[in-house]
Amino acid sequence: MSLFEIDYVSGAAHELRLKQQQDQIMKALKELSIKIKQESQEPQKLVMNYSDIEHDSWLTLDSSYTTLGDKNGNYSPYYDSNQGQHITKRRPSSSLRSRQWSASSCSYRSRSIPCCSVSSTHTTSYDDHDESKSIESTKVEKPKDERQVVSTPDVYGFKKPTKWINTDALREIEQRNEIVMERQLEKWQELTLNADDYWPSIGPQLFRFVKDGIPRELRPKIWMHYSGASRKKLENQGLYALLVKQAEDAGKSNEYAAVIERDLCRTFPDNIYFADDSSTKIHMLRRVLLAFSMHSPEIGYCQSFNFLAGLLILLLDSEEDAFWMMHTIVHDYFPEGMFDTKMIGANIEQTVLMMLVYEKLPGVWAKIASRKCFWECEQENNLPPITLVTNHWFMTLFINILPIETVLCVWDCFFVGSGFKVLYQAALTIIKMNEESIWEAEDSVDAFQILQNAPKRLTDGRHFIEVIFSSPSISDDITMKDINRRRRQFLQRKKE
Repeated sequence: MSLFEIDYVSGAAHELRLKQQQDQIMKALKELSIKIKQESQEPQKLVMNYSDIEHDSWLTLDSSYTTLGDKNGNYSPYYDSNQGQHITKRRPSSSLRSRQWSASSCSYRSRSIPCCSVSSTHTTSYDDHDESKSIESTKVEKPKDERQVVSTPDVYGFKKPTKWINTDALREIEQRNEIVMERQLEKWQELTLNADDYWPSIGPQLFRFVKDGIPRELRPKIWMHYSGASRKKLENQGLYALLVKQAEDAGKSNEYAAVIERDLCRTFPDNIYFADDSSTKIHMLRRVLLAFSMHSPEIGYCQSFNFLAGLLILLLDSEEDAFWMMHTIVHDYFPEGMFDTKMIGANIEQTVLMMLVYEKLPGVWAKIASRKCFWECEQENNLPPITLVTNHWFMTLFINILPIETVLCVWDCFFVGSGFKVLYQAALTIIKMNEESIWEAEDSVDAFQILQNAPKRLTDGRHFIEVIFSSPSISDDITMKDINRRRRQFLQRKKE
């Protein structure tokens, strides 16, 4: 899949700086002669093949934004918001458009999580909600060929990644992991036997189980507990029902309703459970997103939320659980400022990541930064274009970036033990695994394309986790204490 663009207005001086940066990038990109690749390519060859990749046509688009403009409606790579049409495959033009990072000085603001308790004599389940009472919204028509039901989906309803790996090799990985998960299921069932009264504390022993994988049957319960979402749900019984009712009453007066509705039919278009706009999952997704926008108006809605909430609905099969998991991820796991208007938090995260690349992979840094010093790039708010790729990794928690099973392995570590740190570890590992290909790249644009495609081939999630946490590894010395120190450092520099 493709990438986010940062949508904000920073004042005349920052706009001028942004335009100068864009002109520099455009000049470099226009010099690149893109050769049309053959339709078939070796599965392990890390070369961009435009004819094989759906939805990467953002490279040919003019800058486009949602109707919310400089509010929290960030650029979506999955459709042209000016036309309201889903993006289909197109040949890349010789003019590639990209947008560079810059940010005005801004401080993080403390975010408090409302702890609301609503008295109720009964608990309403919204998993079997009466669709006739669903929130009034504008129906978005889509082309007939936009959603094609896949004949052989995986257990989650997704199309299998056979474009990126040999079918026999994929089947072998699946069979091997099924055997491992059968053994893991027995271990986890024993470990959580008395979970209602006692949960094992997070520590080295538990994390060893996590790295081997959490069985899909137990993921909902384990994620809900260790993330803290179960506690939030228990402390706020009836709140989700109230938020859904408020969203129904608000209807189109909710400033985010139109954008949310437009994104519903673009959420996992190849997934069989989202293939029909009238499907139960689509209605569940609508209610979760609108309820979140009512509960967290300071954030409202951003166009990674539909994929985040959609995947949670698929995995948990409970929209109320999905709501509380989404609330926990956004408010407790993501750092401050990730979803504000100017995306200052996102900028800082990418600055920290690029500093780690600069320190740990100097050869890669030299290629992606055109041999500029990191501190020169940071001071000029001119991070390498590759951050457009890596920012998308972070904002989506690797959804639509890694194959689904690999995403879930990363999420296991995210919720039980590692937290946000595992996103840095996964990102650095992906870059390290493609280090030689990046060295051989002609320029930063070629490196950009390599990293855009490389994650799609990581179909063996358990092996990927083993690489991340092997010792020594590129990321085995990363700690949240160090990440937070770097965050504070760059936040202070932006204030100066």
